[in-house]
Amino acid sequence: MKTIGRYKILDQIGQGALAVAYRARDRQLDRQVALKELKPSLLDDPTALIQIQQEARTIARLEHPHIVAIHDVYEAGDRLFIVMQLVDGSSLDRLLTGQGRLAWPGRKQWRWSPLLPGTRTTPTARASCTGI
Repeated sequence: MKTIGRYKILDQIGQGALAVAYRARDRQLDRQVALKELKPSLLDDPTALIQIQQEARTIARLEHPHIVAIHDVYEAGDRLFIVMQLVDGSSLDRLLTGQGRLAWPGRKQWRWSPLLPGTRTTPTARASCTGI
């Protein structure tokens, strides 16, 4: 398998419009992590890059059982990775495809609205608005 710095990529676990996610082993801390490589097209946009780094810093300060921990933002040459807590299980996409809209205790409605290019709403802002 491929090694990027201290991370040994074990397998690809997901792919979306903005990134590719890998299961990796942090060789220094001897633990498995999720290694999310941002698509090169994002790195060409300085505004998007700053927003991604700011959001990573903000999320890294949060501690909540429903928020994945961010361990590091790692640059390797012209590639940018977000190193996160690895959560085993099904993807959100598979879960929603299988059972549809998720119930949110205490809420009348919950909807997923991912960050879209050109919008100012981020997952962090949505989390703040929903009390997470």
